[in-house]
Formats: sequence, C-alpha cells, structure tokens
Amino acid sequence: GEVSSAEDDPYEKADGTTEWTRWECRPWHEADGTIGGIIVYTEVITERKRMEEAVRRSAEMYKTLVQGLPDIVMRFDREGRHLFVSTNVVDVVDMQPAQFIGKTHRELGFPEHLCDMWERCIGAVFDDGASHETEFSLEGEKGPTVFNWRLLPERDDKGEVSSVLSISRDVTAHRRAEENYQTLFSEMLNGLAVLELTADAGGGTPKCRILAVNPAYERMVGAKAQDIVGRFLDDVRPGAEWTSLGTYREVALTGEPAFFETYDSELDRYYEVTAFRS
Repeated sequence: GEVSSAEDDPYEKADGTTEWTRWECRPWHEADGTIGGIIVYTEVITERKRMEEAVRRSAEMYKTLVQGLPDIVMRFDREGRHLFVSTNVVDVVDMQPAQFIGKTHRELGFPEHLCDMWERCIGAVFDDGASHETEFSLEGEKGPTVFNWRLLPERDDKGEVSSVLSISRDVTAHRRAEENYQTLFSEMLNGLAVLELTADAGGGTPKCRILAVNPAYERMVGAKAQDIVGRFLDDVRPGAEWTSLGTYREVALTGEPAFFETYDSELDRYYEVTAFRS
C-alpha cells in the first residue's frame, strides 16, 4: 500500500471514438503515518497516446526499411562514434552490430589508412553540412570488397548537423565488370569506336561524332585517339565512303545490328564493319 501506481486505460465514447485516460493512485497518510485513504489523479492523454503511436509506427517503418536494404546503414556522432549499425554488417566483417555502438572505427581496429579517410569524410560533413560520396575497398570475410559510400547530414530542430547517416553499397561486381570491359576494349584485335549520332532535323544524313576509340582502331585508321576523339567522322576520314552513316542511323533507331563493307580511298583499304546500338 506504500507504492503509488499508474495505469493507462482506453474507453469508448458514445460517438464511437476512443479516449485514453491516465489513472494515478497514491496513498494518503494520516498524521500518525497510517494510510487514511487513496488519492486518485486522472488525466486525458488521448493526444499523447496518438503521438506515441505515430512515433512507434515511424520507428518500426524505419527499422523495416533499413533491414530490407542491401546497403549497410550506419549513423555517426561528431567524434566518429557509431550510434547505429544495420544488422547486415555481419556479411562483411566478423563483428556484431552491438560491438560497434559507442566506438570509432579506429577503436574497432580497422586499418589506419581507412580510419584516416573515414574520419576526414565524416568530419567534413559535420563542418560544411553537405553530403559526400566516395569509394573505398575493404578486406573482409569474402575478400576485398569495393563500397560506394554516401554520407548524409542529419540536422536537429535548430538546423545544426547532429549526426551523419552513412550508406555503404557493395559495387565490387560492377567495378569488376568495368575493368573487364576496359581490358577487352584495350586489348581486342578488332577496331572499336563509340559513336554519337546527331539526327538531321530534315531527315537527312546524320552527323556522327567519335566519342572513344581503342588502340586497334587507331592502328587501322592511322590516327591517334587524341587527334580524332570529339571530331566528326567525315572530317577525320574524308577519303572514306561514309554512305554507311545512313546505316548507323537505322541501327540507332531500330536497335537492329548491321554488317557491311566500306572503302577508304586515302588509305586504299576495305573495312568490314559491324554496327550495333549500345
């Protein structure tokens, strides 16, 4: 009987809506210390309950969203300590999310060069209030993994940066594909050129600009990339039969590849050409 108690109770009104009331009971003592009765306080707390429910639902939605993302999500304070870490971090490092909380990367034993970079980037977001994006490579449980790393400022009600949200995405496969393409582009024996077609408003022959060429193309046409990239094809090879530009236009419009031969009178060479849309 010496302990106060409180309870929140809902009740349905005549119009069908629900009100919440908070009941708080406290013992009332006589002069000699004995309990002479009970004091009951009541307060309508419907609006507070609605706000609490909205906050709870928002937190659950945020948690569901974070857990469903393929990205690793973290939150940092100004000292670079972890305030939050998503559960999928265990797919990359041999540590549980709880081990990160309250600690910096350096305290967790990550490589010093990465800690230097992470601290610098997080500090920059706090200092200038702007988002930041970069990449880093981490040696983890699955070997070296390349991450795209985005940092977003989170502000308090005064507009000051109170924390930094970190989103890390595994882009290892994408980077390997780019490296493989670059190797193929550089080492293949066939000449390869990336062309940009500018449509003629009147439906005539389009202009064709060179965007990139590989070393084999340079050897075949006898020109260096730095001298021809960015220029129009008929300016670079005026001695060639560029009637094929109409074919390039059809390939660009229809997506159907084409195979044909062309002749360069200046070099006295015939070329077999395969054109396809990127």
